[in-house]
Amino acid sequence: MDSDAAKLSIFFFPFVGGGHLIPMIDLARLFSTHGVKSTILAIPNDAAVFHNSINRDRTLGLDIHLHTLQLPSALPDQPPHAVTAADMSASPFTDTSVLQQPLVDILRRCRPDCVVTDTFHRWAADAVDGVGIPRVIFNGNCCFARCCEDSVKRDWPHEKVGSDSEPFALEGLPDRIELTRSQLPVFVRTRTEFPGQARTFLR
Repeated sequence: MDSDAAKLSIFFFPFVGGGHLIPMIDLARLFSTHGVKSTILAIPNDAAVFHNSINRDRTLGLDIHLHTLQLPSALPDQPPHAVTAADMSASPFTDTSVLQQPLVDILRRCRPDCVVTDTFHRWAADAVDGVGIPRVIFNGNCCFARCCEDSVKRDWPHEKVGSDSEPFALEGLPDRIELTRSQLPVFVRTRTEFPGQARTFLR
């Protein structure tokens, strides 16, 4: 990075707990090795887990920071599956909108160049756009899984086989990939839609 240029500042806003947290933190670390000022926005429980490792990164010279988003002590009238201050271990369907105001507050105060938000924070796009900061959506699925999902939803090949155990090939991929209907998630097999819920095609 040109030392004369202003250092790029990127905020990383991972989903609470679960499998999307570590990859997002690794992404922030990767950016910081390239001279980016990386700031991870975390809830209290997650910040406590990664505090020491982020401090070690800083002693190695990386410009990486951990900012804890403070939660309101009382959260009345929360919908089912809403994230709470007491229990921040969350499934992909957890409502994390209680974090919206803390996120908006720090974005307005610090004005980073970009924000990387997890796809499971379904409300974050509108919140970040409202502050006027460029954003990137982080999706924990790998490229291979996304390509397989696209192939299945384009051709629906599992509906052309005679049983759950009969293999079928996925079209449009560089190599021959075969699956069986029983290997597909239920929401794909039944074409069930759950509005507002992100789903993982392959694990």
